[in-house]
Amino acid sequence: MGRIFSFIAIAVILITTLTGAGVFYLAQAHDDQIKATALNGLVKGIAQSISTRTQLLSETLRNIAQSPEIVNTLNRSDLPRAKVQVQQMSAYLPDAMAFRLLLPSDNKPDNSITPHMGYADLDLVKNTFQKPQHPLIQGEQGENSHLAITHGIEQDGQVITVILASVDFQDLQQNFKILTDEQTYIELKQANVVLFSHGKAALKSSARHHEFKVKNTAWTISYWYQDSLDLTLAYTVPGIIFFAAIISALTCYLGYRKLRSLLITDQHSILQATKDLLLGHANGNYPVKLKVMGSFISSIIQFKRENDIAGTNTPKAFEIHTQETDTPFLDTQLVGIEVKDVQGEEA
Repeated sequence: MGRIFSFIAIAVILITTLTGAGVFYLAQAHDDQIKATALNGLVKGIAQSISTRTQLLSETLRNIAQSPEIVNTLNRSDLPRAKVQVQQMSAYLPDAMAFRLLLPSDNKPDNSITPHMGYADLDLVKNTFQKPQHPLIQGEQGENSHLAITHGIEQDGQVITVILASVDFQDLQQNFKILTDEQTYIELKQANVVLFSHGKAALKSSARHHEFKVKNTAWTISYWYQDSLDLTLAYTVPGIIFFAAIISALTCYLGYRKLRSLLITDQHSILQATKDLLLGHANGNYPVKLKVMGSFISSIIQFKRENDIAGTNTPKAFEIHTQETDTPFLDTQLVGIEVKDVQGEEA
């Protein structure tokens, strides 16, 4: 019986362990899903913040370009006065570094002020004469790196001149610093060029990759996230499994001891009842702890009674009568037989 209970205890411990491991796996998977969803929402919030920031700058530059003062000055073909007015209104654009008013004929770089206007800026201005353009980050790394925003000034439905605003974009990069998870790496890209990034670049080779466009810009955000083990779950769940397994094993052991004690007590009663029945003086009082044992003793008593009744109704066996018959042997006189003494070799 002890071996059976040992097997039961082992089975219960294994079931408890497997159940706990399953709960841990599901909890960890659910935790990872929650983190991934939260991170995705956070990155989308960063993208929305960047989009809102650039859209605000573009709207401000549009208002400057459509100001009546500049429009009236250009209608009078007073370009020098218009350039002065543009420079004066640059104060209304947050983080503005330089303002330039350009004509279609302006096709040479300008290094007179910082940040410099390079060929990439000239291409952006040239395209703006055709249709509105998204803001772009231009220039080499350093003091000449800037966010280039353009807006055309129209006359009779045609763009006659373009305002090029060079803006500091460090505020855009600050958005990435709210990501404190060490298992995350994020990049802001313009075409295939990484404008700025945050986190451990080594995660690009092993973590899961996600990418989406930033609304109303020419940029995309890419981020890599690697699932991490929740230490709280890692410490809590194994502890719960351990204590549950100990309690299960202890319960099986105590159950074994209790059942063994009950069986020993009932065994004594059964043996006593059997002994009394064989001796013929059963007293009819044999207490048992287990209900099933009471039925067993009742069955023994019933069997004994039926056996006794059957014994009294059995017919007597046939009596075997014996008759003595005298058979003479030594004193009988043999007739017709002659007996001689035998001497030598003759009879």
